[in-house]
Amino acid sequence: MMTGVWQRFNGKSLVWYPKPAFDKAGYKIPQTWDELVALTDQIAKDGDTAWCVGIQSGAATGWAPLTGPRT
Repeated sequence: MMTGVWQRFNGKSLVWYPKPAFDKAGYKIPQTWDELVALTDQIAKDGDTAWCVGIQSGAATGWAPLTGPRT
């Protein structure tokens, strides 16, 4: 039997959201890209910021190569 402990998680595709605020606003979790775009538009129309990105470790997050020039 092999056992172990997770020591690394490379999660760049998670979306965190405030469930109580979503529920209060009546938003539903989108299942398609078109639903995500519509939700984004609705959140903006409601006067809130739809999405943000939090990057703590700079290039260590893996985002830098996605947004910078590729060589």
